[in-house]
Amino acid sequence: MITTSQTKKKLLLSALGMLALCLAPYSLIAQEHKVESYRANGVHITEGWISAETWSDKARKILADYSKYRQWGLRYMDGKDQHSAKFWAHFTDFDYKSPDYMHVIFDLKLGFPFGAKDAKAIFKIDHQRESQGIFRFVLERPPIGINNALLDLRVKKGSQGRADQLVFRLEIKFWSAIEAMMDFKIFDRDMIWRVQRMQENLRDYVEGKL
Repeated sequence: MITTSQTKKKLLLSALGMLALCLAPYSLIAQEHKVESYRANGVHITEGWISAETWSDKARKILADYSKYRQWGLRYMDGKDQHSAKFWAHFTDFDYKSPDYMHVIFDLKLGFPFGAKDAKAIFKIDHQRESQGIFRFVLERPPIGINNALLDLRVKKGSQGRADQLVFRLEIKFWSAIEAMMDFKIFDRDMIWRVQRMQENLRDYVEGKL
């Protein structure tokens, strides 16, 4: 004979099971894409990964083809969409000048005398880690306010049953005087958004959607 308490227990377990099924897709999504921004030893780091189980090998080949970065890297970076139009920096081109240098062209939407049109940031390409699936860009001649900066784009092979990952890591060290004036809640929010879009851009490019 089934008692009332047993019936209630079964109903509760059924309800919890249904809730778990409903939440499972969101849990999987959270595990497939993550970006965070934090500070360590005076360096501002924005780091994110996206699951690349079925397309990591293609992504690695694309990352090694520096001449084609402009084909996938500028969407949501150039101010042409509603969200990135609000940012003060719009990235308009990746100009691969030589085997060792990438020029990033950008506009600064700031008032005089801080605004700029077709400004240029020169990144030196570190080829030493390419065999490990790490594509590193180091900022040369940093502009006023920045001590140094680097960007790592990495294809990380999964282990122990985990999927391959595409990892983006941006490190920036600002002058202390600049740090004192910055609103890092806004900075972190904007950098997280940009890294997410860059990851999605590469994924969509691999899948032929760009």
